[in-house]
Amino acid sequence: MKACLIAHLISKSKALFTAAALAVVGISHVSHAATFDLTTASIPEIQKLMDEGHLTAEKLVQMYLNRIATYEKSGPNINSIINVNGRALFDAQALDKERKEKGPRSLLHGIPVIVKDNIDTKDVVTTGGAIALKNVYPKQDAFVIRQLRDAGAIILAKSNLSEFASGAPGLTGGSSLGG
Repeated sequence: MKACLIAHLISKSKALFTAAALAVVGISHVSHAATFDLTTASIPEIQKLMDEGHLTAEKLVQMYLNRIATYEKSGPNINSIINVNGRALFDAQALDKERKEKGPRSLLHGIPVIVKDNIDTKDVVTTGGAIALKNVYPKQDAFVIRQLRDAGAIILAKSNLSEFASGAPGLTGGSSLGG
């Protein structure tokens, strides 16, 4: 029943989120506004909007932070996000400045990503979903995170998981930290 309710809320909210995303972005051309949808836009489509000056990484990060707040805090509280990177907007601003000065590093330049909470990130706690690790900040990024950052991606948040990633197919996993 809860899954049906969440699916219903998501489908009813899609138009609202699209309108809100377009308002935040402030896209000036109707043709671009008509085709940009935060929930379905591909990375090449987003990059095109950034290249044309219709979208910035900072605005994109803010749209995703708003979406996370809606579904995680004031909406159905689906517990999909366990931690948000408090530096994401600052990272986006720096990448926007770099784009203007040098151009994009790669197709991932300015693109927010969410990683599983058992992958080490030096600026976001890595808990593995366990309350016992709620204050653990790794000293360095995992190799895959370094590659993402080197490509210009923004670590937006950490996704919830079964505690210590111990869930098995068919079993309901839980997280003492994230629900």
